[in-house]
Amino acid sequence: MEKQKKIALINDLTGFGRCSTAVMAPIVSALKIQAVAVPTAILSAHTQFPTYYFDDYTDRMKDYIQTYKDLKLDFDAISTGFLGSEQQVDIVLDFIRHLRRTATLSSSIRSWETMGSCIGRTRKRCAKR
Repeated sequence: MEKQKKIALINDLTGFGRCSTAVMAPIVSALKIQAVAVPTAILSAHTQFPTYYFDDYTDRMKDYIQTYKDLKLDFDAISTGFLGSEQQVDIVLDFIRHLRRTATLSSSIRSWETMGSCIGRTRKRCAKR
């Protein structure tokens, strides 16, 4: 039996607006690849709207990812999206280092350079990564 391919989708979940994990997961699934979410935040609408609710998942990400490590899950690819804090950048880099022997990285690094993707003072550091 062929091994099921998996991709870690490290991104936010946005309620309104065509973006984030809500858009990525169905596309990846249509390609017969298992989409495995790693949420960075939950937003009511994407950051280009004048107002939105933002629930930061930074404090939960390490434990969330640790579960995947404990289960010894391997990923064929990692895709990053919305990272809302400097600490999230470091958490994701650690995850990539842990999996680099088998995974390829598909990063939406351009989003780190926008106002919405790296909030406040972290924007400059994210752009340097």
